[in-house]
Amino acid sequence: MTTKTYYKITFPDNTCYIGCTGTHKYMRWGSHLSEVSSTRKHKNKHIQAVYDKYGYDDWVFEVLFVETGDKKYHSKRENDLIHETSNTLNIRVTLTPEQAERKRIRQVNTLTARNRVKRENMTPEERKTYRDKINKRNKERRQEIKETFTKQEYRAYREKENKRASKWYHKNKVKKKDKQYKSKQEEIQDGINHKVEYLGYVGW
Repeated sequence: MTTKTYYKITFPDNTCYIGCTGTHKYMRWGSHLSEVSSTRKHKNKHIQAVYDKYGYDDWVFEVLFVETGDKKYHSKRENDLIHETSNTLNIRVTLTPEQAERKRIRQVNTLTARNRVKRENMTPEERKTYRDKINKRNKERRQEIKETFTKQEYRAYREKENKRASKWYHKNKVKKKDKQYKSKQEEIQDGINHKVEYLGYVGW
């Protein structure tokens, strides 16, 4: 359990930045000013752009509140606060478990072809180690989602994901069947054309 200070920085163009820190509030405030002015390489490019245009003389730093909790609690609390506040310049926003799962699925689908090539070049022992590693990681992610949701919420979430996956599967299955059917029809038509050409050639 750690105690963190939640703060807000308001900029001259009516935008703001929400943050939380475990260090002293003025140390964190000073690090923001140092990054934009001394190094001119603030991690948040939007804040750096505001400084380049207006400077930091009119920036307003205020402490919102101080709370105690674990890492997950602080991450969720900061994320909720960012979503509740308009015109924020925050770049990294913590995803909900459902959003994180969907992002993971997109990443897996993007890397499927690359991983397939990687697996083809593996020895059987390396392939088994790789598969165990993936299964362990997926199990940990599922457990994390279970701990985040209540039992009813998790059941509803899985039903929704299963419906979405089933819809995608059947949609692609129909496409595949249509493609196979068209290929078969084209093959039959090519055979007919070939016979017609042959018969025409021999004098039919």
